[in-house]
Amino acid sequence: MIVFIVFILLVGLAGIISNQYSALRRMERMQRSLDELNYNLMEINNKSKT
Repeated sequence: MIVFIVFILLVGLAGIISNQYSALRRMERMQRSLDELNYNLMEINNKSKT
């Protein structure tokens, strides 16, 4: 019975770690998109000043 409980806890922990890793990758992709958008807006702003 103890082995079963430990197994369930390890599977749950692996699921939580996997979910956190996936969320981190999504946030990194979003950060890249925001950086690109910011860069493009800065270029547009610089062109309008000249």
